[in-house]
Amino acid sequence: MRLILVLLALLLASVSAFADCSFLLWAEDSWTQSGDKGTSTWLNWKLIETKSSLAECEASSRAKITSVAESIRKSGRNHKVEIEGNTLHTEVIRRDFFSFHTTRYLCVPDSIDPRPSR
Repeated sequence: MRLILVLLALLLASVSAFADCSFLLWAEDSWTQSGDKGTSTWLNWKLIETKSSLAECEASSRAKITSVAESIRKSGRNHKVEIEGNTLHTEVIRRDFFSFHTTRYLCVPDSIDPRPSR
């Protein structure tokens, strides 16, 4: 019984710790391009903004994904755009060139850095 009470106390402490923090909206961009000069791949992380709650951060993430997808679609360029959860996929394929771009939006507590360690 004591073990259950201790586990419950730890769970409540971790939940309240997240309730007291800000949430950061990060974008993880990855590109793969191929053409006459070979294939290249890039990965980049960007801090977009800070929100006071997880719900606010997730709402902002959805709004950004929708806004970027609409901008690409309205640009008149021949891009294939697909939204999958918190990820936006963009694809350009031409006769001599292709490009795949993925942006994943991620909300994390301000105490966590989602970027891989170097």
